[in-house]
Amino acid sequence: MSDIEVYIDIAGAPRAVGLLRPHAARGGETITFGYDPAWLAEPGCFSLEPALSLTRGVFILRGAAASPLTLRVALALYPKAAR
Repeated sequence: MSDIEVYIDIAGAPRAVGLLRPHAARGGETITFGYDPAWLAEPGCFSLEPALSLTRGVFILRGAAASPLTLRVALALYPKAAR
């Protein structure tokens, strides 16, 4: 599966927020998310979900129960984007 670039539309302009990356794992799939450095440098940047603090690095999301709601919605659309 391919990576998913996460964008947000602000005042009609798309801004890169981060990257979702699937990883094959025994018994399922693990998803990681990392904010785009340019997003973190934006004066008005905000976290997509309280569990995803505005820091550099990678957040490991294991299974739908561990995924923040915002990312669960993106992941639900993932199979459509991969076609």
